[in-house]
Amino acid sequence: GFYIFTLPWLHWLVDFAMTALVVGLIASLLVHYIYGGIRLQARTGKVSGPAQVQISVLLGLLVLLKAVDYYLDRFDLTSSNGGLVTGMTYAREHAVLPSKNILIAIAVICALLFFANVFRRTWMLPGVGLALFALSAILLGALWPAMVQRFQVKPDEPDKESSYIAQNIAKTQEAYNLTDITYTQYPADTKLDTAKVKTSPSLPGIRLLDPSVVRDAFEQLQQQKGYYTVHSVLDVDRYQVDGAERDMVVAAREMNIDGLPDAQKNWANQHTVYTHGYGLIAAYGNQRTQDGKEVTSGDGQPIFAENSLPPKGVLTGEEADGTPKPAGTGYEGRIYFGENSPDYSIVGKKSGGNDVELDVPQGEGTPGESQTSTYDGKGGVEVGGIFTKLLYAVKLGDPNMVLSSRVHEDSKILYDRSPRERVQKVAPWLTVDSDALPAVVDGKIVWILDGYTVTDKFPLSEKRSLQEMTS
Repeated sequence: GFYIFTLPWLHWLVDFAMTALVVGLIASLLVHYIYGGIRLQARTGKVSGPAQVQISVLLGLLVLLKAVDYYLDRFDLTSSNGGLVTGMTYAREHAVLPSKNILIAIAVICALLFFANVFRRTWMLPGVGLALFALSAILLGALWPAMVQRFQVKPDEPDKESSYIAQNIAKTQEAYNLTDITYTQYPADTKLDTAKVKTSPSLPGIRLLDPSVVRDAFEQLQQQKGYYTVHSVLDVDRYQVDGAERDMVVAAREMNIDGLPDAQKNWANQHTVYTHGYGLIAAYGNQRTQDGKEVTSGDGQPIFAENSLPPKGVLTGEEADGTPKPAGTGYEGRIYFGENSPDYSIVGKKSGGNDVELDVPQGEGTPGESQTSTYDGKGGVEVGGIFTKLLYAVKLGDPNMVLSSRVHEDSKILYDRSPRERVQKVAPWLTVDSDALPAVVDGKIVWILDGYTVTDKFPLSEKRSLQEMTS
């Protein structure tokens, strides 16, 4: 807890105090110079008494805070990068750490000389002390550790660093909660029993579809309209079908404003009509078609368990054989928040007005008609008032927020619509995985993300990036 929470906070306090002192010192020098307390051209009495007292105290406090900073730096050695391992090494323990202790003592002495200058009224001793302090910081802070590393460690590195490597391994296992590991031997069985393989419960879970390959097939077969799209990275999930858990490759059919025909690219369409995607696309992970027939191997197109507009399939309201499920067993298909959602949308209709948000395009539901709806969720910010409209017009750089009749007293604005972005807004302490998984849960499409609490301050532990650990 000290290294992860307290130490960074103490560093922040010291840095803040040092910055404040530097600003105060510069301001003090300027004020005293303007009012004659500091005379650069005079041969004697260049600094008045009050000016010398104030400047000496400020410099003394600044150097004293540097001593505190050196003291805190000692603890940072446990998570220092560079060298053979993260944390303590031979050179850090036998050169860097002693140099920090010596510099602390020199800084304290130098600070006392500045405080004494309040009474002595001479800059000789403080000036010499400050010069020696700067020289010591170079010699002890950089040259000494480099010489120890070059002339003591390098010629005998395996023996010098062995204890630190062992310590690093132990602390890394502790950091990743790998201290209690049980090793189990699984003898390989090279005899293949065809009958057992065919009846193995794990057989339906063997995936034939590669999510990184079938993305184009998903878009070509299930995009339906040019203004829909699927994310560049498909996901894998499992659903119960006929009482068995089935592996599926899934994607959300999201809105893609850039896919609108040029004739339809106007503000009203882009921000009030085409507001959301619709439906989940799911294909069986272990099935494909070949020459129009279902196969369990070879090349071919995906076999969709959930597809089309309006959505139909095992998640919407059909059993695997196509027979209807009981009423009310489908899911809410509208997708207002997703990985490809528009930057912002205006939702909500006037009391007694008509729905304007497109749900199912013309020709996909009732022939010749498009189905529309109105957002009825809890999200969004009300923008009915003129002051709120003005603020959002400035924020978005869009005067239509004030001028358009589509923005009225019952309107809401939806923005920050990426699942990852929304999680980072409400839980900034979490490091969120780059990919979000769309899933049907409790009758609606939700997004599932992996969020981690991470730190680079665990003492003596090796560091790895989240992307490297989760890829």
